[in-house]
Amino acid sequence: MGCFSKKTPPSEERDVDPQPPQPPQPPKSAQTDVDQKARLKKEHAAMTSCSITLSNNTLDLSPNSTSWLSTKTEATSSRNKIAALEKQIEKQNEKLHEMTKKRNDIHRELNVFKFKQEVLLDMLAVSQADEKVSSTKLTKERIRSDQYRSELEKALTLCSQNGVEIV
Repeated sequence: MGCFSKKTPPSEERDVDPQPPQPPQPPKSAQTDVDQKARLKKEHAAMTSCSITLSNNTLDLSPNSTSWLSTKTEATSSRNKIAALEKQIEKQNEKLHEMTKKRNDIHRELNVFKFKQEVLLDMLAVSQADEKVSSTKLTKERIRSDQYRSELEKALTLCSQNGVEIV
């Protein structure tokens, strides 16, 4: 005889509830209606939750959860650490976003200063060119004025030699 030779009667194979479920009774008052809804919610949660125990670990699947959760304290502490690290990552991402924005603002400001510097250098170059032109004109005017002065002096000396008075 093998390990499958012993047969159990069908009544022992299944967990049969000896009493069939009772239909819900009509509520007697608003409070009993609330109590009944709470009781039905608990029963529904108990019916839809599932638990598996493997070795020392227990995995639970609750009706509100979409994944299996371990009830072992090490797993819970790991989940807490993961949640804390995710919060830190989120804070660091926010900080990175702020710093990137500041960097971009500083970069824009630097570009404005570079543009201003170029404009000022151009203005300086134009001013220096104007100064050279003005200096050349001044030199020419001085030469011309010196020529007029010498001609006037000659004319005055001629007039005084010829007896012409100039008032």
